[in-house]
Amino acid sequence: MSKFLNRIKELGGIKGMVDKGWKYKELRTGTLIGTDANGNRYFQDKSYIFGRSRFADVKAKDPTSIAPEWHRWLHYMTDDPPSQSPVWHPKWESSPKKWAAGTGSKNEYVPFRTTAKKVHEWDPNAST
Repeated sequence: MSKFLNRIKELGGIKGMVDKGWKYKELRTGTLIGTDANGNRYFQDKSYIFGRSRFADVKAKDPTSIAPEWHRWLHYMTDDPPSQSPVWHPKWESSPKKWAAGTGSKNEYVPFRTTAKKVHEWDPNAST
């Protein structure tokens, strides 16, 4: 019973348990490894199988807010998290751009088209 109560406490009480269960469709707890500049929190629980033991609590609804350094750690490209061994960046490297994927904003990625449109809109004022 105490293990169950400790798990509820780790999830943030009853409200946190319901929120995380609704958001992620599963209840996962683990050791907090670190946080990034976007407010995302990264956890690890070694009792899960390999490939599922690391996970992130993403603050925004957009998963592209995960920093590249933490992406490396989440996908087992490195064993050390960026909070313990920072990744070296050259001076000339800028911070990664945040793409607004499919939002209609000016930062949205739109590929260049070299072909003509196959379908043209009907114009009632055009002469035939």
